[in-house]
Amino acid sequence: ASGSFANPSLTTNATGQASTTFTPTAAATHTITAQITSGTSIQKTATLTVSPDVVSLTQSTLVVGPPTSFTAGGAGSTVTVTAEDQYGNPVAGATVAVSVTGTNSVGAAGSTNSSGQAAATVTSTEAGMKTVTATINGSTISSSGSLTVNPDVPDAGASTVTASPASIPAGSSSTVTVTVLDQFGNAVPGVVPTFAEVASPGPGAGTFTPAAATDATGRTTSSFSSTDSGQTFTVTVTAGGVTITQTADVTIQ
Repeated sequence: ASGSFANPSLTTNATGQASTTFTPTAAATHTITAQITSGTSIQKTATLTVSPDVVSLTQSTLVVGPPTSFTAGGAGSTVTVTAEDQYGNPVAGATVAVSVTGTNSVGAAGSTNSSGQAAATVTSTEAGMKTVTATINGSTISSSGSLTVNPDVPDAGASTVTASPASIPAGSSSTVTVTVLDQFGNAVPGVVPTFAEVASPGPGAGTFTPAAATDATGRTTSSFSSTDSGQTFTVTVTAGGVTITQTADVTIQ
């Protein structure tokens, strides 16, 4: 039996009885054996069924994953909550709810099974680091976790290109700003774009300064200049293998 006796060795009283207290720690069916060793050895057994104690908010656990990260719009991540009492016994039938910071879709975890576990799937189109918490029977447990939603690939329609100023003297420069976004509007960092220009009415040519990789906001810049007066240049940008739909015009005075 998993537990302890207040006094495991006893002497019977005048009525032939002896008693002690058994304190169990495991929720299970315990077999208790008593052996009388005075004279003829006699052994007797009894069974005791012990149920779990109430849910412990500090003993219960929350585990994120696998996976602990996924792409926006992807299959998501599983969050498993295990309800336990103060002795580590699983508690079945407890109601679990999972919460995640930000904008997400969180499936219903429901009630814990015989192992004390309930799981929920988290999906999201919002990129970023998210904190995951849970309640059991309406109370928040101490254990928490985190998951990361990564941006999807660059999207041609969501990403943007602007040029400022839109009209410059010959030999001056205009700043071309590129914002690389995925289909859900999440910034896509770490992308180095390439630039091209087409002159109208032509012929004409210009130059771009090298752009750094996009920052945490998905932005990067390049300076465009040309000495071909009277030309309007249409600037196009390719980012992550995708040509951005939006273009920007720069007129050379």
